[in-house]
Amino acid sequence: MDFRRICFNCMHEKPAEGGTCPYCGFRNEDYVPSENELVPMTPLNGKYIIGRALGAGGFGRTYIALDATLQVVVAVKELFIRNICYRDARSNVCVRPEDQGLFEENKKLFLNEARILAMFNEKDNEGIVNVKDFFEEKNTAYIVMEYLNGDTLKGQISRGRLTIDETMRLFDPVRHALTKVHQFGVVHMDVSPDNIMVLRDGRAKLMDFGGAKKMGSNGETGQISFKKGYTPIEQRDVNGMIGPWTDVYALAASMYFCLTGERPVDAAQRQGGAILMKPTAFGVKMSKAQENALLKAMEINPSNRFQTVEDFWNAMNVKKGKSFLIPAVAAAAVVVGVAIAFLAFGRGKPAPVKPGGNSSSSSVVSAKEPEYKIGDQMEVEPGTYIFRNVKNYDLIIGVDSGFGDDGTAVKLKKYEEANKNRFFVTDKNGEVYKLRAAHTNSLIETDVEEIGTTIRQYSQGYGLGTEKWTFIFCGHDDEKDRDKVILKTTSGQVLAPKDGKLEEGNEAVLAEYDEADESQQWYMIWNKKDESEKDVIVYHEGDLVGDIEGTFNISSSLDGLTSVCINDDPQYYKEPTAVVYKSEWLTEADAPFMFRFEPTGSETRYRVYCDKQGTDMCLEFDEATKNLYVRKKSDSKNQLFRIVYVSYNRYLLQAYNEDVVGYDLKDDGTADGNPLLVRNYSDVKDSRLESWLLVKPHKEPA
Repeated sequence: MDFRRICFNCMHEKPAEGGTCPYCGFRNEDYVPSENELVPMTPLNGKYIIGRALGAGGFGRTYIALDATLQVVVAVKELFIRNICYRDARSNVCVRPEDQGLFEENKKLFLNEARILAMFNEKDNEGIVNVKDFFEEKNTAYIVMEYLNGDTLKGQISRGRLTIDETMRLFDPVRHALTKVHQFGVVHMDVSPDNIMVLRDGRAKLMDFGGAKKMGSNGETGQISFKKGYTPIEQRDVNGMIGPWTDVYALAASMYFCLTGERPVDAAQRQGGAILMKPTAFGVKMSKAQENALLKAMEINPSNRFQTVEDFWNAMNVKKGKSFLIPAVAAAAVVVGVAIAFLAFGRGKPAPVKPGGNSSSSSVVSAKEPEYKIGDQMEVEPGTYIFRNVKNYDLIIGVDSGFGDDGTAVKLKKYEEANKNRFFVTDKNGEVYKLRAAHTNSLIETDVEEIGTTIRQYSQGYGLGTEKWTFIFCGHDDEKDRDKVILKTTSGQVLAPKDGKLEEGNEAVLAEYDEADESQQWYMIWNKKDESEKDVIVYHEGDLVGDIEGTFNISSSLDGLTSVCINDDPQYYKEPTAVVYKSEWLTEADAPFMFRFEPTGSETRYRVYCDKQGTDMCLEFDEATKNLYVRKKSDSKNQLFRIVYVSYNRYLLQAYNEDVVGYDLKDDGTADGNPLLVRNYSDVKDSRLESWLLVKPHKEPA
């Protein structure tokens, strides 16, 4: 197998090294790993070749990979805890000293999960994802699993709900999986429709073995992960008694979703008085005994629930000896990368729930979400949204798409750019949230909370509290059937267009709260990415650039006028040599030289062709002289260059040995006519190892 021809997306060997994969339509050249992801073709454990990333969560990243020994496609999960982990130049995972203990604790849980799952195989339990291998490398841990093609249960139900028989057949392997893991003293703690994968052949597999997690180094412990509608009340309490009954609730809630097509009313809201509607009220056809069993499994008070999955399943399976076979259910090819961990549970009975909640299934008659009055602080579901202005529906909140630099302003954008200007609502703490730009994952905040301050995106927060937002209810638009909200900081200022001007490109700033000012109001619209649109490639400082292609002028970012040219006068150089000149010194015949960047498909490297010298002539670094010469295309590695992002339209150019292209000044402070040099920063004094601008040529090539 020629690994240079492996497709990063499907791991098939292509007929040629570059170009579009004939099996899946993927182009390796278009793929740019996100920050802290392993680069495709990274080898692990001497046998696994990493492809593209499938997904990432707070505790890990998942990649498609090739088992080079068995020649089979697998999924590889890496323990990588967001906010405390980073990667060094050799792709090793590094952790701050103060977080090392936390990381090691999670690594033990991660590997313990692998050991437990490795005890099961397809014959023992077809409802659990099959673990093939686990190991430690690059200062972290990895789990190798079967690669699954299918759709999440959540995605499937979006196309139509299931009957009671279909639901029972589908969940049979899931309940069997939970019974097995409970025997090992493990609670899944995250059973939900988006953690159940329905494969193309109709089989269901339980994914993402979550659990209570501790994050951060600030002394906080016992942070609980939960999903609205599926997490029982005891799981939200750091002192709550966790056991099989916890998974019973989530299993029943997931089945309720399949039957009704509706997410169940959240346990916390039910404890506050909200009522859960019976499935039959949605037109679901099921026996009274089955409905009572489902509702009992969703009792708020854990002591009133079925205590084991088997007890619940026996109550649901009212026909003695009935066997549930898995039907063939069509599913789209979607692969979900998940982070995994386990939590051992105690053997005691659950403690009674706190008083005040409605825990009687006999009173379950209707469902109703909380109603808000104008000015109320709202609870929202964490997820991805766009924000359309109430006064001008054509404008949305956006950022300067394509740039991930710290300090990029939040601005008004046209609705047509919604795919590039989605926002994550995350990190819920009560009714306080963080906002992140979806295409950069940067925090939306201000460096100072003062009226008129521009709101910007930052890769890391300043810890000033300015990244904390609340959502204020401003009424319901009956025509659009959407709630109107104001985005308000915890200090009382709101996000609004600068000077109230609703114009494309106008910055968003902090303003005085005015509930009557519609320019401050936004329709908060849940937004799924339009997969038909091309991804916005965002680079951060130090990232390798993989999408430059075409003809450019190379100009110094110091002044924008000093350009790279080719001196082919034998009086000065024996062969054509790259030099720098101010643009005003160049004649029409010279000005300016044009360079064509052509990706090679190898390690994000380019050949740089000199259009004036001929189509097969390109720059080559000479290790003896440290100069750049124009030579005929060859297999020399010194003809391969990297482009490293600095900021906005500024880049560093690196030779194959990763030394940087620059130039020296003359004694009089000028540089005109000086050759380009390729040297390490540490070896050069007063060298213009600054970044370069890649700009479209002053004249287009013929």
